[in-house]
Amino acid sequence: DAMVVADTACLLDFIDRGQAHVRAARTRRWAAVALVVVCILALASSWWAQQQAVEQLRLKVENAISLVAEGDAFSAARDYPAAIDRYTRAIDGYPEPELVYVRRGQAYAATANPDYERALADFSEAIALRPGRTENYLLRGAVRSTTGDWAGAEADFDQAIAFKDGNPAAYYSRAVVRDTMGKNEAALADYAEAIALDRNYVEAYLKRGALLERMKRREAAIADV
Repeated sequence: DAMVVADTACLLDFIDRGQAHVRAARTRRWAAVALVVVCILALASSWWAQQQAVEQLRLKVENAISLVAEGDAFSAARDYPAAIDRYTRAIDGYPEPELVYVRRGQAYAATANPDYERALADFSEAIALRPGRTENYLLRGAVRSTTGDWAGAEADFDQAIAFKDGNPAAYYSRAVVRDTMGKNEAALADYAEAIALDRNYVEAYLKRGALLERMKRREAAIADV
């Protein structure tokens, strides 16, 4: 009888351990399943967040493009304050913000009471974003010329010419600045270069003729005028 009891106890212990093993295995499987579900939910949430971010970006860009178009229309109608408002709201979402800074800078310079300080700031920002664009230096140089910053204007036109893209306006603009600064021979050379690049550059002929007249080179001046 004692042996039967002992054998029964061993059998029950074996069964208990087997059931415990089964329960542990089942628990591990459910834990693995739960982990997979959590990972799937996390990936789905991340994907959804990315889709929302992409959609928000798309809407932001579309809105910015629309605002720039409105700004251009207002600029064409010479309603520069409205144009400035549209460009300002568009800068953050526009794919090429440099272009918006340029247009807003032009609007600032064209208002009834030109804000040259803000125009210069915008053109400088455009240059920082795209330092290889000749037009940006020409625009900033033009504003500096208007405000009497001849040295600054000359430096901008120097940089525009350094790109060697054959822009006659760069030489003409520097010629006007040098003419004003009394750098007569350098101005004549720049007028000549502008004319060589554009034989129909009427303003360059007239400015060079006027300078030659002041320099008492009348025959050469008459040929230009």
